[in-house]
Amino acid sequence: MTLKYDAEFAQAAESFIFNLRNAPSLPAHDILTRRALLPGLIENELSKLPFDGSVLREEYQFPSYDSATIVIYRYWTNNDLGASPALLYIHGGGFILGNVEMCDKAIRQLVKETGVQTFAVEYRLAPEHAHPTPTEDCFSALCWIHAHASKFSIDNSRIGLFGVSAGGGLAAGTALLARDRELMPPVAKQILIYPMLDDQNVHPIDGIEKLAIWNSDDNLTGWTALMGDRREAHEGRQYGAPIHAKDLKNLPSTYMDVGGLDIFASECQQYAHRLSLSNVEVEFHLYPGVPHLFDVFAPHINTTKRAMESWLRAVRSI
Repeated sequence: MTLKYDAEFAQAAESFIFNLRNAPSLPAHDILTRRALLPGLIENELSKLPFDGSVLREEYQFPSYDSATIVIYRYWTNNDLGASPALLYIHGGGFILGNVEMCDKAIRQLVKETGVQTFAVEYRLAPEHAHPTPTEDCFSALCWIHAHASKFSIDNSRIGLFGVSAGGGLAAGTALLARDRELMPPVAKQILIYPMLDDQNVHPIDGIEKLAIWNSDDNLTGWTALMGDRREAHEGRQYGAPIHAKDLKNLPSTYMDVGGLDIFASECQQYAHRLSLSNVEVEFHLYPGVPHLFDVFAPHINTTKRAMESWLRAVRSI
């Protein structure tokens, strides 16, 4: 059976799909053009979300593993009472693009709907800052939140990770680092939204490639920027490409989802299955007929509504 877009998605994203199919394809490794085009497309869609001024934002800084200064934003409401859970939010962008500002309204919506204060980290991007820097920046952010739990009225036994796309891969890598470095209390939950996990997924996938929003050339570009050409030679490869982690035991309760027309679908299913075999609590959703970023380009379809309800429930469970 030929794969195709879900009818509701196809209708909602009709103009975007038309533009995607008629746009010239970007060659692999053209990072500058991707940086010039892709954030604007995503931000244009996310900017349509309502701005919620009741969610406050404040900027802080912390030193990363190499003493570089990293910016982190705290999002919260004045309704925070007593020691409460917290979330580290890690934005997407294929490791090579994006920032917190691009996701500002989405983060505000998440905080408004859940009441969980959220910290969003401006991790450094590849290739200027290759592996292990992005994951180390995220882990350093997690440690900073732990160290300031009392200041922000956080119950540090209830700190979760929320990562989107490449940010989902970094969240998974951060969870592995936290386990292996014996961070205490351990991470309470990892919420991985169509995460980017496998640095070997760089070839066209039959049936999906022509429908993909993020395709094999994009993936090759991102992974090469992060891991270089000799990925297998990297020490700590599993912290950048978590699919290579040999041991998934003692990782936090996990929520994960992905679209059936996402080139990450297979690796996400594999990772979720391996987590389950390792006795990690897993909730996994595969949404048929929708590609990467389906929620961004079709925010009002039923699939997106179901996915977002699940995300919010996962955050509230921390």
